[in-house]
Amino acid sequence: MLVKSVKKCFNDIIDEINTSDKKYYRELREKLDVLDKSERDFILHMAIDLLTHHYFENATKLTESEAKKFLKESIEHFIETSTNFEVYVYKMTYRDYPDRLYRTIEVPGYFTLDHLCVIALGTMKASTEGYHLYRVEADGNRFDCPFADDVEFMTTDEVSIEDLEDPDNISILYDFGECYEFDLELEEIRTGTYNNIITDGKGYGIAEDDKEVLNMYYSGQEYTDITGKREKVIDILDFDPEEFNLEMEDGFARYQMVECLQEDEI
Repeated sequence: MLVKSVKKCFNDIIDEINTSDKKYYRELREKLDVLDKSERDFILHMAIDLLTHHYFENATKLTESEAKKFLKESIEHFIETSTNFEVYVYKMTYRDYPDRLYRTIEVPGYFTLDHLCVIALGTMKASTEGYHLYRVEADGNRFDCPFADDVEFMTTDEVSIEDLEDPDNISILYDFGECYEFDLELEEIRTGTYNNIITDGKGYGIAEDDKEVLNMYYSGQEYTDITGKREKVIDILDFDPEEFNLEMEDGFARYQMVECLQEDEI
């Protein structure tokens, strides 16, 4: 019921934009109609996602006129950048078992390495809300997490993807205790917009604070006494490691994208 209600609210906004005779909506349609259908749909969904995020942060003081202004500016921003940025397509793999857990993701080149981490790690079910730290290796350099206490190098929010001399290979280390390592290999750079953030993948994601058990599963080990009693490895994990739902994963990645855009205050 809840999911249906959310979808109805979302679709009601789209219907109003597409059908209303009011000047405000006619002007929005004029801006959107210069795009092909896939670009139009993606930009419209992203703009509404961003408006929803903005609303919940400012619900007590957001007026109708402010909401309309924010939606219009969001659409204008996405239209402007959709033809002026390069899309970097990365194959991201879990280093220990690259054939069992991976994602193909698309991100704008103007995003910082920190934005890349938030989106990429989020697709692997890793927390990016300060639960664990992360760092990046790229261009032969180390880039530290911006909210780490002991920053020794440049931070991930100081460099964009397109600033890298060699963006072909990037590695991310997540959780300095468990040491999850991910490799990102550049597959393509193209100009334009994108219809999805995740275009392919395999596996559910990581097990927070339980890397040893996840690797037991991937290695084919069926039983363990790691908890003090003999149990099936799959029963210790609270998810199906083989599960991958592209639509659901891409929806979550869009939320992560909105978080990044909200930080930039477009």
